Amino acid sequence: MDYPKVKVCLDTSEDNLIDELYTPCLKWAERFDRGVGYFTTGWLTYNVAGLSDFASRGGKMRLITSPILSTEDTDAIIGAENQDGSAFLRLEAALLENVEILKQEMEADIINTFSWMLYDGIIDMRFAIPCEKLEEGDFHDKFGIFYKGNDALSFSGSINDSKHGFQNYESIKVFKTWAGTQEYVDADTARFEKIWNRKDRNLKMFTIPQAVKNKIFELRSPDRPYSLPAGSSKWVHQDIAVKTFLEKEHGILAMATGTGKTVTAMKIINKLFDSGEIRRVVITMYGNDLLDQWAIQIRENYKNKEKKRDPDAHQVKKGNTWHFGYKAHVGVDKDSGLVHTVEATPANVHDVTQTSSLLTGEEDVVYGDSGYLGAGNREDAIVRNKSGRKIKYKINRRPSQLKKLSKSGQYAAKKAEHAKSSVRAKVEHVFGVVKKQLQFRKTRYRGLEKQRAKFNIMFALANLLLADRPCLAA
Repeated sequence: MDYPKVKVCLDTSEDNLIDELYTPCLKWAERFDRGVGYFTTGWLTYNVAGLSDFASRGGKMRLITSPILSTEDTDAIIGAENQDGSAFLRLEAALLENVEILKQEMEADIINTFSWMLYDGIIDMRFAIPCEKLEEGDFHDKFGIFYKGNDALSFSGSINDSKHGFQNYESIKVFKTWAGTQEYVDADTARFEKIWNRKDRNLKMFTIPQAVKNKIFELRSPDRPYSLPAGSSKWVHQDIAVKTFLEKEHGILAMATGTGKTVTAMKIINKLFDSGEIRRVVITMYGNDLLDQWAIQIRENYKNKEKKRDPDAHQVKKGNTWHFGYKAHVGVDKDSGLVHTVEATPANVHDVTQTSSLLTGEEDVVYGDSGYLGAGNREDAIVRNKSGRKIKYKINRRPSQLKKLSKSGQYAAKKAEHAKSSVRAKVEHVFGVVKKQLQFRKTRYRGLEKQRAKFNIMFALANLLLADRPCLAA
């Protein structure tokens, strides 16, 4: 048998761990087990060639790693009595946030590779969270085992599976069953199996929640970026459906829930586009939920020429949740409650920067929530209206500012804030109509100009509903 030629000791200063360890071992191995304290899909950037060969031969990878959690989440998970209740839900919520960050920070082709490998079962992940006597610590181990038949190669050292890990000074030791160091390989193998099978009482082990898997699956393009051995894919029914549809030139995809109807349909669309048989596709369905699902899939799978997501949009964190897209800023008349000005910006643009563009110049008083604090002091602030009168800016203070006051001061301040909010609330009424009655919560378009046009249409419709509800009802 041809064994991979790997030195017994490697370090990032003198050696190339990708070329000298990972690539030759991935091209040799049938299975790969990895336990590592920190893993990101950036590791795939360096190893995509070896992993593609590994996948094409039916290789399987098991990965134990630490989830990225806040201290509060970690404490709640450790304190839970079982893995199927509150701990699992807490982990699921934290991992869903990590998926959003993944979408925003990673290159599209690397996200696509990882998503497909998880989808095909090539990569199986479990998360380790220390408990009991290790409760104050992290899962910080770093070791791996490559297998082929009865032979194996294991390694252990300080390097994490991330882009940054390869930029540090790190070193590893290598052991081989065929080179007189089998007892070390056996020890690594036994340790991995003990952790994977939940036999270590100082570690809580979690599989990836299905909701998180589904979120990751949405990041795939219609075509997997590697080939699979004939008949090895659990999604072969999709390929059969595509072939049958193209042969018959029409049909209905009668497929069970979760088997990939949307992905299959998009594969058909791609084939027809590539062959030049179609130039346009019309997607129609009953209800916004399914339309939103399609919109998300299309945005993720049909990139622009630079293979990037919408270049005009941006990500922003609101509370503990990341969002990617746009923001609508509106100016509302305090007497009629109708919108007079609409601005569209990327989601990360701060509200206060748009204040001047939302004013008509007729205002005597401007109301806004705490996101507009300091609006009247900005260089671009409109300080006088068209009649020359000074404009008063009545902006809600942050709750944290009120806590610093005395009890009597807090009472007076809360009363003043309530007065401001009772006027400013008319903005929320407008957004309530747009989001609830008009069901406009997610954008389905790319590009800032399209968003601006859509926002103007939606808020114009909201004005009609707010101004003349009896007329519309009749």
